[in-house]
Amino acid sequence: MAKKSKAIKDLERLLKKITSARSLRSIGQMSIKIVKDRTREKGQGVDKPGGRLKTLKAVTPEYAKQREKTRRHPKAAKGRRSNLTRTGALINKLKIVKIDKNKHLLFIGWKDLENQMKAVGQEAQGRPFLYLSASEAVKVRNDFNKLVDELARKV
Repeated sequence: MAKKSKAIKDLERLLKKITSARSLRSIGQMSIKIVKDRTREKGQGVDKPGGRLKTLKAVTPEYAKQREKTRRHPKAAKGRRSNLTRTGALINKLKIVKIDKNKHLLFIGWKDLENQMKAVGQEAQGRPFLYLSASEAVKVRNDFNKLVDELARKV
C-alpha cells in the first residue's frame, strides 16, 4: 500500500475538524444567535427551512393589555407587536439539544418541556421562528467557510 503524502494527511485532518461535533456546535451557535437576534430585535420569524422572513403575528388586544401590566423583559415588544420576549426565557434558553456528528445534524430547541410547549403554542398561533431563512442560511454558510479557512491555515 502506498504511503500517504503530507497533503493527503493534512486534508484528512482538516476534514475531521470540519465534520467534528465542535464544528457542528459552531454552526449551531451561529444559527441560535441569528434566531435570537431576528426574533427579539425585529419581531420576525420564518415558517419553513429556507423560507421568507415574516413579521410575527400580532398578539390579541386583550393579551397586549395584560402584558403591559406585568413585569417584562427590557426588550419585550410593546403594543400588539410580538417578539416572543415577555420574560425572555423562551429565547434566552434556546440551545443546541443534540448533535449527531455521524449524520452531520444538530437540533436546536429546549431541554425543558415548558419552553418546548411554549414554542409549539406560538407556532400554532402563527408565530413560527425556529427556522433559518435562505439569506440567514447563506450567512451561516459564509461564517462557517471563514472558520474552515482559519482551520485550513492551521493545518
